[in-house]
Amino acid sequence: MSRILSVRRQRGVVYVECEDETVLRVPASLFRERPLREGEPWDPEAYAAWMAGREYPHALARAVDYLAARPRTEREMETCLRRCGYTEPAIARVMERLLREGYLNDAQFADLWAQARQEHALGKRRIAQELLRKGVSRERIDAALAQVDDAEQLRQAAALCERLIARTRARDERDARRKVLAALVRRGYSWDVARQAYSRAAGTDDGGFDEWDG
Repeated sequence: MSRILSVRRQRGVVYVECEDETVLRVPASLFRERPLREGEPWDPEAYAAWMAGREYPHALARAVDYLAARPRTEREMETCLRRCGYTEPAIARVMERLLREGYLNDAQFADLWAQARQEHALGKRRIAQELLRKGVSRERIDAALAQVDDAEQLRQAAALCERLIARTRARDERDARRKVLAALVRRGYSWDVARQAYSRAAGTDDGGFDEWDG
């Protein structure tokens, strides 16, 4: 038995420190169910054992809340639950159930994300980068991008290009073209798609482009 020295709350997690320098991370929802106060006698091992028996339903409820806003990847869900202070055994149980019941599906997520981001005039390279940051495997990203229509990519890029040309201020035509092409590349379009989009939007022959224009 020890005595609690401090109770600190930080982003959904409560850190409880006792006299023997033991520090326990307690998910906020569990702490509300069994709160602790500075100066109280405390048995960290007994409290941890109680947490182990109670945290799964709390972790599952947190996962459901996290999914309510939008679909999530497996990595996003694991990161969220770890950040909330749940232990690896509880996280593993939650993940197994969500995967089994189809609430987590990285392949489906990648397909939906690629479609939605293309509609926001983003190129395949940018979409791939975003999915990688969310923890989707390269294999699943490639499968999702294979379903993105190249003709639609070019149409979206050309429409964006028209808007960029209309508001781009530059010293001369070459400088304007360089700025527009750079903007398209930043949005994830390949050099080839950017060049074709500019030619379509500007009504020019793409044969005179230099790669350094991008």
